[in-house]
Amino acid sequence: MDKMDDVLQISSSRIIHWMNVIRDCSNEERYRLLENFWDSQVRSKSWIINTLKTHIPHLSGRVYIMGGWYGILSQLIVDNFPTSVFNIDKDENCIRYGKSLSDSDWKIYFLTRDMGEFSSYLDPKLIINTSTEHITQETYDKWMHNVPYDVPIIIQGNNFYDCYDHIRCYDTLEEFNENNYMGKIIFTGQLECRGPEKPFHRFMTLGYK
Repeated sequence: MDKMDDVLQISSSRIIHWMNVIRDCSNEERYRLLENFWDSQVRSKSWIINTLKTHIPHLSGRVYIMGGWYGILSQLIVDNFPTSVFNIDKDENCIRYGKSLSDSDWKIYFLTRDMGEFSSYLDPKLIINTSTEHITQETYDKWMHNVPYDVPIIIQGNNFYDCYDHIRCYDTLEEFNENNYMGKIIFTGQLECRGPEKPFHRFMTLGYK
């Protein structure tokens, strides 16, 4: 499915704070932070929120986001559901920039961890991995091994090979699912996104291990 109901509610205070943080930072930092707001970045996060509202409308409790970067998705989740979010990323800057962008939201915890080594899931209600294209198959396998069986999982990836940091892309949604082997699939689909030079597809699957 290439089209979606692209509706996302964001509080004006969030938007104002994001813009103030970006406005007040250095040129180098500004470019780094603005990468969070590419068309594909925003729409892929909106896709997650709308999918959760359809399939897990009463989501509450602890959510774990692997490859959570600077926490924009974390903010959207706590704003739309009664949750707390553990935003996990191996980039040490995720804590600095994430806390700044989220205005130190007490419902969001930023942890610097390698997802392949992370196993400290405490009563998780949802686990999200938005960075499957950024990791090796070995790291993915280690991560999936540590994921509990009875917890819903959302994974995203893409076929945007042109990014140097994308080391695990797939041509089609079918290949994406074959190589990420979810045990039970509740929803799966693809979203057409605008790239710097050509369009690409973002893949997403919701299910269980």
